[in-house]
Amino acid sequence: MFLWLNVDAELRDHSAGRASLDDFAKRFYAGASGAPALKPFGEADVYATLAAVAPGDWRALIRRHLDTTGTEALLAGLQSVGWQLTYSPEKNSYIETHQKRHKTIERQWSIGVTINDKDEDKGTIIDTVEDRAAAQAGAGPGMKLIAVNGRKYSVEVLDAAIAAAHETRKPIEVMVESGDYYRTLSVAYFDGARYPHLARIDDRPDILAEVLKARRY
Repeated sequence: MFLWLNVDAELRDHSAGRASLDDFAKRFYAGASGAPALKPFGEADVYATLAAVAPGDWRALIRRHLDTTGTEALLAGLQSVGWQLTYSPEKNSYIETHQKRHKTIERQWSIGVTINDKDEDKGTIIDTVEDRAAAQAGAGPGMKLIAVNGRKYSVEVLDAAIAAAHETRKPIEVMVESGDYYRTLSVAYFDGARYPHLARIDDRPDILAEVLKARRY
């Protein structure tokens, strides 16, 4: 998704706003008569069609997205449409709705865990982010949170502990149940509540708004 968002932005930039991904799609999927047609294609055909819409080193752009494992290409694609990823303590309304719908607690951007919030499995870790504090402390999927800083686990207790660690700079003490065993983990996270947000880049045009406009075909 971010790859083609980046391509769309570059098509608009290289053509002074005259062409977009829509023009590429119409040309790429057209048969001999110009109407959409089912036909085989190879990677080179993608680059050739993009170049026919607007000149550019399209192979370099696309391979940068496909061949790198970091977030640089993804975030550059987002920035190319006038937006950037930021983090703040303010909750994200989309994530709040997602949590309620799926009955999860999403704290992967702070301590690095997703927790089950369903009654029968409440407090069980669904997943951890490998390079974040909870995983580094030894937390893993399947473990159940029993207590946080000596208090019985609840999402309110966990969030209070995350906030307190930001003030005291002391690790969060988390008791977990794993099979027949209990362990206390020292989670060294001190940056407080952290949620992702999209923010406008003021000196760049809002191409994303153009991309998301309704279309009639």
